[in-house]
Amino acid sequence: MQNENAKQIYIPENGKQQVKLQEFGYKPEFRNYYFTIYLPCAKTKPYKHSKTHKYITAKLKQFIPKVWLRLIHISTISEVLGIVPRSFENLLFITNRQEFYYEHYPRHQENDIQRTAEWLRNYIVKFGTTYNYAYCTSRVFRKISKRAGLQCFPTIFSPSSALFEFRRKLL
Repeated sequence: MQNENAKQIYIPENGKQQVKLQEFGYKPEFRNYYFTIYLPCAKTKPYKHSKTHKYITAKLKQFIPKVWLRLIHISTISEVLGIVPRSFENLLFITNRQEFYYEHYPRHQENDIQRTAEWLRNYIVKFGTTYNYAYCTSRVFRKISKRAGLQCFPTIFSPSSALFEFRRKLL
């Protein structure tokens, strides 16, 4: 069981690398979607249970007609695991919970930004939808997303707009 109070940082044995989705038997469903929204990773796994991801999902449901919601896919940008489609989270985190538990924040010193932007570009080429957008309320994820060629929302960065996981750090 994951210890929410753990201070230890755990990076998978094989280091930071794009998780090999097909090795887990993942079959992309992206052909059914027109939009992908890329959200920053969160300490909570699966990501969809984090405060930020729940908040964004609730706002989408509040403001977007149900018929359009079926055309939106959500993926997470992780500087440790790469890009993780929401439809893959249960298989990845519930089946392999301890192996993939980590608490880490991307840094320039570890080349996280450039590497993650490259993963994101490659992922969009392979699995991207017609329209790909990033939700970026931290400078780091904004840099990653812009380097990958995504349009970021909100369009102007403000530290006060950072949602739950990022309020504790102003980068």
